[in-house]
Amino acid sequence: MSCGSYSYIFIDACFVSNLRQLDSTCELLNFFGPCADDATCVLKMSQYNEAPCNHFNAECSDLDNIFSDEDAIDATRNAILPGVDLSRIVRDPADVKAFIWASTTPNSAVLTCDRNLLYLCRKSNIPHRCFKAAIKALDIWLGGAISQNKDYNITDMQTGPDPFYHYSSNHRCVTHCGLGASCICFVDSN
Repeated sequence: MSCGSYSYIFIDACFVSNLRQLDSTCELLNFFGPCADDATCVLKMSQYNEAPCNHFNAECSDLDNIFSDEDAIDATRNAILPGVDLSRIVRDPADVKAFIWASTTPNSAVLTCDRNLLYLCRKSNIPHRCFKAAIKALDIWLGGAISQNKDYNITDMQTGPDPFYHYSSNHRCVTHCGLGASCICFVDSN
């Protein structure tokens, strides 16, 4: 099982913050692209540089370098996104830009823990995954290297209230975590 087949994988800053809890080195960032058929990893570097993983030199492109603010404004002004209500994410300009970019960039996917961004991706048929679904797919692709390696804090993900991080919480998982049946919305019995 791969993480999908995409040209681009956008990784949101909140996703990176959760990744730091699991992987103190943040090196797993460099595996999401290869897991998705060598997709280009995309980060909003201005946010990444303030995130807990900023010590790690991620092999990712900067969203601001491949999609300008002017491109985002043009896309919304030219009604490329008809019927999309951005009010759910308008408080975070980075989420707005990432959503517009994913909406207008063929074969792109979004990895995030933001429920409103996940909701808009689902409503707009943009491939997406929450943190726990992305980590589970990556772990399977790596042959269990994450779940079997004590250097990763996978046990922290087993129990807790966050439906996008903890495997024990199913609230909103099916509707928000993404990519249909590949979403892991329960504690794995293996």
